[in-house]
Amino acid sequence: MTPRDELDRARAFFDGRISSEPKLAPARKAELLANADGRRCPTCSCKMRYLKGEMFGHEASDAATVEHIAPNKMGGSNERRNLAVRCNLCNRASGHTINEWMQRRVNPTWEEICRVLNYLWLEVHDTSKARELYPEFFAAFQRKRDLLITKLAKREVRV
Repeated sequence: MTPRDELDRARAFFDGRISSEPKLAPARKAELLANADGRRCPTCSCKMRYLKGEMFGHEASDAATVEHIAPNKMGGSNERRNLAVRCNLCNRASGHTINEWMQRRVNPTWEEICRVLNYLWLEVHDTSKARELYPEFFAAFQRKRDLLITKLAKREVRV
């Protein structure tokens, strides 16, 4: 599951003992993205593209993006162990899913946060295990991903 160091950091953040990390340095982000060009997304296996210097939104579903597996807003670090390069579509679907989960929880317990962090780790590293152990999170992620695909297809039809 989630590396012990990330869970310890998230716990310290949850308890108010540390603050969130600064933004990821642009040079580090660019290096991670450049190294991912042509590689497969660890979640959906699409071939990712590095769009150096390009601004993009939903329309670039295969664009390589850097994701904090344990989100900064949950105490995640900028350490390599907590960074993953995923396609824009999977990154956005995961982000939307967790944001909606957090909006439904006023004061989540540490156990709830820990459960989410463990799910997110598996969503990136072992999709079948994520589906098996956290079916409600995985189903929500899949629904968001399908919704984004539908929106993208509708935009392409209009053009």
